[in-house]
Amino acid sequence: MTSPSLSRGEGFGPLSYARSRLYLGISGVGTAVLAATCLLVFDIPQAGFATTEGLSVGRALFGVGIFFAMVQALFFLFDLLGGALVVRRKDHAPFWLTLWMRGVAVQWVVWMLTAGALMTTARSAGPLATVGVFVGIQLLLAQLRGPLARLIAPLRAHVAPPVFAQAAEMSGIDARRLQVVDTSDEGFVGGWSGILPRTLVVPRRWELLPVEALAAQLARRQAVAASGAHVRGVLGAIGWNTLGFVLVQQLADSTPATAEGLVTLMAGMTLWAFVGVLLLPTPSRAAA
Repeated sequence: MTSPSLSRGEGFGPLSYARSRLYLGISGVGTAVLAATCLLVFDIPQAGFATTEGLSVGRALFGVGIFFAMVQALFFLFDLLGGALVVRRKDHAPFWLTLWMRGVAVQWVVWMLTAGALMTTARSAGPLATVGVFVGIQLLLAQLRGPLARLIAPLRAHVAPPVFAQAAEMSGIDARRLQVVDTSDEGFVGGWSGILPRTLVVPRRWELLPVEALAAQLARRQAVAASGAHVRGVLGAIGWNTLGFVLVQQLADSTPATAEGLVTLMAGMTLWAFVGVLLLPTPSRAAA
């Protein structure tokens, strides 16, 4: 989703905001799919990473950590184009770079903690327990989406302006469930935070909207919560990821107990996510 102020085809030079995002997304996803395919087809994980459990967890994760950092460096160009140049057209690139480094640092830590948990569990408790840990990590990340977003981005909590209370009453949502945040990112539109839709995060700049338009935005989000679509979406995504987690290990004959298995799993899950991008929108639209 894009913000109301930039979703009407307003141009940034020769390309509109929406078209710039589209081209960037296609090129980024295409690069990720191509890189993951090359990793699997040319068996690069087996050639470049430890394939046995004899290597200690610390040493195995050291190589995996370097690989994670290389992946982030590879996609820096797409982040730069999307975050500061082609799409956003920001004139404060140094400030953007500081935020980017903070974001990828948090991402790297999350990846490493996940890899460590999966590797340790796979070595000590076996495949079934590893699947359970994978599900638990997803639930934890879903619940902590709000805190993680605030850790990465400058989302400053703000007292809700009076117009939000008025719009909340018109839309049938309790104003106490709103969390108004101030951000300079025009693409941020907020959403429900956590697994259960209890806190609705909304951007402060929406106070500039007519109260009827603001009420319509809140009513849409209230409908998503009341219908159960939010919870079903979270649980459906976790189910899809878990299915892919199991299938990739079976098809690639790999295990997250080794560095090679973790990298293979990462590549396989990238392709599985791409399959989800192709297939899941159809039942989602039908459900709506």
